[in-house]
Amino acid sequence: MKLVMEMKSEAMKTIPQGGDPSEEGVLLTMSALTDEGVMAVKNAACERLLEQRVEIKMKSKKINDFLNRFHVAMPKPHDNRDRPTCIHQAVLEAQAIVAAKEKKKLERDLENENGGAGVYSASLKKHYLLANDEWKEDILPEILDGHNVADFFDPDILERCEELEREEGLRLEEEAAQDAFMIDGHGKLTEEHRDILGKIRKKAMVI
Repeated sequence: MKLVMEMKSEAMKTIPQGGDPSEEGVLLTMSALTDEGVMAVKNAACERLLEQRVEIKMKSKKINDFLNRFHVAMPKPHDNRDRPTCIHQAVLEAQAIVAAKEKKKLERDLENENGGAGVYSASLKKHYLLANDEWKEDILPEILDGHNVADFFDPDILERCEELEREEGLRLEEEAAQDAFMIDGHGKLTEEHRDILGKIRKKAMVI
């Protein structure tokens, strides 16, 4: 806080004496750690930028071509009847439901509640999709049913699965070829019959 006040005093020295600080510059304080004053600085910067753009447009030569197209209507009351804002009941109920809903806690909120940065460690296990949510924080066992779990872990499991799939594909192709051979009738013919069948097919192709 002391550093902020020192910076503020240094910035005030740059403002001309006898002038209004709001005319030449605006000094705002904010904190990126607690987010205090961040929105105020953002809104002030946007307003100053908007005013500057409007001023530039008002000084341009084309402004006279557009002013005659604008008309600002200022309605005047013609009676003393009060006309308050009317909001539909369904809208009010929807707003009440939204306001009643509990705000979802973010990881940042959990971090602030549990010691802050460097102390809180986010748990990745809570996003696991398990049949029972109570299993998410279970420790992976090293011994299960008297067996070492590491003995059943194969680092080359993916390569072995691909090799098995290739072997299965080749076996299916061989079985399909054998089935086609049997359907064609070659499996029941003798060598002599096969020669005769070949000659018949050649003659059929010539015809």
